[in-house]
Amino acid sequence: MRAGAVPVLLLHSVDTACSQAYARWMVGPSALAAHLDALLAEGFTPVSLRDVEEAAADHRRPLPPRPFAVTVDDGLADFRNALPLLESRDVPVTLFVTTRYLGATSRWLAGLGEGDRPMLDAEAVAELSARGVHIGSHAHSHAMLDCLSPALCRRELDTGRTELSAIIDQPVEHVAYPHGYADARVRRLAAAVGFRHGVGVHDRLRTAADDPMSTARVIVGSELSPADLVALSLGRRRARPPTGRVARAAWRAYRRRRHGRAQRGMAGAS
Repeated sequence: MRAGAVPVLLLHSVDTACSQAYARWMVGPSALAAHLDALLAEGFTPVSLRDVEEAAADHRRPLPPRPFAVTVDDGLADFRNALPLLESRDVPVTLFVTTRYLGATSRWLAGLGEGDRPMLDAEAVAELSARGVHIGSHAHSHAMLDCLSPALCRRELDTGRTELSAIIDQPVEHVAYPHGYADARVRRLAAAVGFRHGVGVHDRLRTAADDPMSTARVIVGSELSPADLVALSLGRRRARPPTGRVARAAWRAYRRRRHGRAQRGMAGAS
């Protein structure tokens, strides 16, 4: 494991059944327990996302040997399946919440056959915050922020932050970019509306070279075994090979076209 490298785990849904298209983003409760136990048995120490950030900003705050952090995106109601597993192992967690769908369903997942997955409501989020769960924003409607105009992107970020701050009655300084997409413009806008830290995906360990507004995370889902997670966390393998610049540009152009159609459809349904 390279000095200063930290596995920051990214969970989405912790449940036992889902569509095949969504399987990569789901992990079962028993599988999650096995992942956590495998890391703990290998000598990894759970720390909070804030611990990771503070250590990166101030070298006088060193992390323990082999640290790892856990984050959960979206705000799905099945977060309740994960929390007892984390709490019983003294693993801190950051939950990134999508505010538009609180108390409703995950409509943005309809294309993966999971548009009816229940979400936490505002009262539950407030209770989780009071219980010690660190709450961050996942923007407002789970839009692909780098596909939006600057004005719409800023509104997505600021609305999510403002509404969530009112729910938990404290400032919200952390954002997880929906779908993991955040170019330099999105990161600047996130900082401008009041976020101090941002997390993406990247599927690699977080290193000292990471932008504080774009911390790398590793997806934990059905495709990653406990042994693979340990090997990845030790720096012995990558989650997936890096994507070339040309491929990224082509994929972004495709996403812009697809996302534009989806946003127009959602606007008509609202």
